Amino acid sequence: MRISTNLLFQRGLDSLQRSEGALNKVQQQLTRQTKILSPSDDPIANSQVMNLNNALAQNDQFMRNSISLEANLRSSESNLNGVNDSLQRARQLAAGVINGSYGAEERNAVAKELRAIEKQMFDQANARDAQGEYLFSGYQSRKQPMEYDAASQSYQYVSDQGQRNIQLTPNLKLAANEPGNKPFAPVSQRVDLEVSGGGDFVDKLNVSDRDQYINFAEANADASGNPIDLEFVFDGSGGYDVFNSADPVATRTAIGSGSITDGKVNYQGMEISLDQNNLPAADDTITLKTGEPVQRNAITLVSDLASALEGGGIDGQWQNEASWALDDLNEAMDNVVGTQAEIGARMNTMESAKTQLRDSDVVNQTARAELADVDYNEAVTELVKNETLYQASQQVFSRINQLSLFDYVN
Repeated sequence: MRISTNLLFQRGLDSLQRSEGALNKVQQQLTRQTKILSPSDDPIANSQVMNLNNALAQNDQFMRNSISLEANLRSSESNLNGVNDSLQRARQLAAGVINGSYGAEERNAVAKELRAIEKQMFDQANARDAQGEYLFSGYQSRKQPMEYDAASQSYQYVSDQGQRNIQLTPNLKLAANEPGNKPFAPVSQRVDLEVSGGGDFVDKLNVSDRDQYINFAEANADASGNPIDLEFVFDGSGGYDVFNSADPVATRTAIGSGSITDGKVNYQGMEISLDQNNLPAADDTITLKTGEPVQRNAITLVSDLASALEGGGIDGQWQNEASWALDDLNEAMDNVVGTQAEIGARMNTMESAKTQLRDSDVVNQTARAELADVDYNEAVTELVKNETLYQASQQVFSRINQLSLFDYVN
């Protein structure tokens, strides 16, 4: 069979290209550190590697999510620690007021410290994270959650009760925030009672049973839901009738009655200690002004205690407020500690999820390495072999290219 010169050159060129292609493939495998350079190299393994890469990328996003979640939870926990410390200090001050023989000057000093605590707690309730978003504002992270209402002289939570969730695993979402309605939930209702008439007969005004008084005030509210002012009318013989002071005298009807006992008027949780040197005679009156019921959260009750200590006036009111503060502050601290417990539980769950993600990454990386990573010993051996074959192909092609019939003719 005769072989043309063109065919001879074409076969030599094909051999060189095959050797060069095999050498180049091994070089790329070593350079790119993978034995799958294109899907055609191993379609099944390539598909599996793509799935593993997607899983690793997803886990990496979940780990970044966990960093954001941990930062938010730790910031919330830190601020709530500060709130709890403030409440504990306020409770110590309230206990000192009750147990000590404080005069007006000492009470004013305590009130000043309580005002500082009030401001600090207000700032903590409106704390922000590193992105400038409010920690305790629910879904509305740009809305200030706690505001002061001058009309009711109380602090109000004005945002929603939502929790923003962050995905930590394909099947796990955790809340990244606590709405302020939990740690700053109402703990009591304000008791606002003062003498507006007949003060000369009163030595001390006291609320002996707060719940009874509040229930009475709510049950006897006017048509607008506001509490009524009470007028005590004495008969000069130790008895009294109680009226709504807004009713016309000519047509009004008593809503209650009673008798003076041990120099005191006890009526629906209210206790009026009378001045023994100036007891009311027949038709003398004492008028009590009641305030609109206001729900009190932790900040408001600290503010109310400070106001009571600043107010002075008839004894009894600031003592009552200090006494109630002990129970109310305990409940407020329970709300804060309960919220901290929820945050701590989520942080534990987050750590477990992070451990799961790390373990999953190890498994996926190992599987990907078995499918796609280059065996360097095998690859280097293959590189040397293909390099040798390529050089041999070059030498053979060069020798054949130089052959001529005239080289053998004498």
